[in-house]
This record gives sequence, C-alpha cells and structure tokens, in this order.
Amino acid sequence: YLKQDGICEHAHILSIDDGAIWATSSGMTMAKYDLDIEGEGKVSVDEKQIILDALKTDGVSKHKAGVRIDNVKYYSVNFDGERKTWYLKKSKGGACICLTGKCIIFGS
Repeated sequence: YLKQDGICEHAHILSIDDGAIWATSSGMTMAKYDLDIEGEGKVSVDEKQIILDALKTDGVSKHKAGVRIDNVKYYSVNFDGERKTWYLKKSKGGACICLTGKCIIFGS
C-alpha cells in the first residue's frame, strides 16, 4: 500500500519490540554488514538495531556509521516524540519513520 501510488520509493514495516521485519519493499533489506569508515576503519553495522537504539534517544544515533537503511546513510532532520515521527534526509531525497504502538513504518 505504501508504494501503490508512487508515494514511496522504498518501505519497511518493523516490529517496535525487536525490529523483526513484518513487510518490506521488493529487494530491500535491513542488513548486518561491515563498513569501512574513513578515520575509523571497519565497523559492524546492524541497521535494525541502529534504528531501535536511535528511537530511544530522540533520533540521535550513537553508532559510528550513523543511521543507515538499505546501506544508504540518512541524517536526522526532525524527531517529534509527541507525534511519533522522525524525518530523515539522504543525498537525493528523504524519508519518514512513524511509530505506532506495535510497529515502525519507514518510507522513502
């Protein structure tokens, strides 16, 4: 539904409890991988865990790789805890994460 009318390029729906993927765009993943970061060397990235951790700190990622979704770096623009929304920016576009009582909805 999120991609039906071309509203979103990519979408994920995750469990708010453990980050389990409930639904995702075709070919999209939220993976674990190693990433070379200039000046830091190789770091392990677990995209789901980074999102879960950042949601606990008002959208601030403590991870050296920052917020990454489908191996694309995102920058936090606005986190609204009252409305349960988090707006993100990437190099050519953006994304929104909305929280419900049970899930995390990501669309870019």
